[in-house]
Order: sequence, then structure tokens, then C-alpha cells
Amino acid sequence: MKRIFLLGIILLNIQAMFALSDAQRWALALTEIMTEVNHASHDTLNFSKLTKRNKVGYEQMLIRDWGVHNREELLETITHVEHSGHAQALKIIQNRINKTKYFSLFALMNDDELSERYYNYYKFTLANWDIFKDRTIIAWDYGRCISLCRWGYDCGYLTEQEAWEKIFYYAKLIQPLYSNWEDYGFDYYMGRLFWASGFCEEFDYARITDTIYKKLTGPTGYWRQLDWAVQLE
Repeated sequence: MKRIFLLGIILLNIQAMFALSDAQRWALALTEIMTEVNHASHDTLNFSKLTKRNKVGYEQMLIRDWGVHNREELLETITHVEHSGHAQALKIIQNRINKTKYFSLFALMNDDELSERYYNYYKFTLANWDIFKDRTIIAWDYGRCISLCRWGYDCGYLTEQEAWEKIFYYAKLIQPLYSNWEDYGFDYYMGRLFWASGFCEEFDYARITDTIYKKLTGPTGYWRQLDWAVQLE
């Protein structure tokens, strides 16, 4: 009986050793919509168990979806998303619409330099101008940077310390920009739909994301457990 008791104490100490701080849980929760989409963990730095199979799966996902094959490409991609992500694309669209008195999609159809993807961005933004005219969707870009850090850790491209340092860098950028989880989550939500509109799948993504957003911000939602004003140390 004594040996079982001692083993229980050891296990509790191990759990305490690896338990996340409030600040760490908060920072990881910035990726919570993607965590829910992937049925992943919100209690660990890694999205799922660090097994060889999961590692290969995330490596293939980074190659397929991001063109990332190694550590260097991961770091370059994170920097690109931070500075030249969808928030920047939306800003360009907002400026063009605001500078043109009678802006129309018809005029864009004659713009040979405009890609189909950007035309779709314009179309979606105009259709939802009341939402997008003053929106930044920076939550989407910075949130994706944090997801990339977690996936990079899963693949072994970042050490645990490197991943946390980068995650907290973005968490500290995000926190003063929004007043609560609902505010942050909705900006992330609209950023995800803006991205999906580029390939005309915004309606499919809206159904999925809306369900998750309402779950997270509901009375018993995960975000409700976390104080937005937590000290990020």
C-alpha cells in the first residue's frame, strides 16, 4: 500500500511539472478554433501526441498546405504570414475601395493584373462591407503564426523553448488589440472566411467556424474559462 501511495505522489508531481501555466493556456487558446477543427489538444504545446505517425502527418500537412519542408522554410513562412498575410491583402482592398467613389466589381473584371483569387477577395469583402470596412483580421494572421509554431514543434523544426518564445511574442502582440475573447474570435473567424473566399468556399467554412465560435464563446465554452487580461509572463 505504501508503494502505491508513493507512486501516486510521484505521478502527481510529474503532472504538476508539465502542467501549463495560465499564461501558456491563454496563448495556446489563440489557436482554439483550429484546435477544435482538428480535434487537437488545448492542454499541450503539441497539437497531438508526439508519435512518429503524427510527426509524419504534420510534416506532410506543412508541405501540402504551406510548402514548408524544413526549419528554414517554416521560419520564413511565419515571418511572411506576420508581415504579408491576409490582413495586408484586406488592407489593400479596403484602401482601393475607399479611394474609389463608385467602386464596382465590373471595373475589376478588366484588370488583367488581378488574379482570380484576389477578385474573389474583393467580391467577398464588398458583399460584407459593413463587417470588413473597419476590420483588420490580424487575429487570423497572428493566430496562424502560433499554429505554425505548434506544428513546427510537432515536426521537430522548433525546440520547445523556441516555440514558446515565438508563441508568446504573438500573444503579446494580440492581447492589446482586442478587448475580450469574443472580439478576438470574431476577427479570427472573419479572417478565416476571407481566406476561404479566395477559392470560393467561404460558405462551407462559415458553417464549420460558426459552430465552433459559438461553442467557444458560449456560457460553458473553453474561452470562458480564461481571463483575457491574464499576465503574459
